[in-house]
Amino acid sequence: MLYPGETNPDVRVFFWSAERAAWAAQVSVSDCERLDEITVETDYEGLPCEIVAIEPDGRVGLCYIGAEKALAQKYGFTQTDAGSWAKTVSIYDLDTYREARYDLLFQQNVRSLYDVATPQ
Repeated sequence: MLYPGETNPDVRVFFWSAERAAWAAQVSVSDCERLDEITVETDYEGLPCEIVAIEPDGRVGLCYIGAEKALAQKYGFTQTDAGSWAKTVSIYDLDTYREARYDLLFQQNVRSLYDVATPQ
């Protein structure tokens, strides 16, 4: 976790990170009520993609996230490793953007609902 302010928000938790030029803290997953992964997705030529980089000159790195991998090759994506396809396009070639949130603790939280001992 990073805090960009000038003063330490909580000396019990945060330390100065010169590498990040911000106050940093390490938080144990067991101390979290929620842990989300947030990605930005778009459609390129009708194909669902994740935006992995945006360069200052307007180039956008895309990773194809659809199920039909043959379509990725058809639309000029390059295979980077098994099952992964990437392409760089102009930001002006993209029309829509959406934020995708994935609750990384969902399975753990659901399991904990059923771990409660039932009275006999």
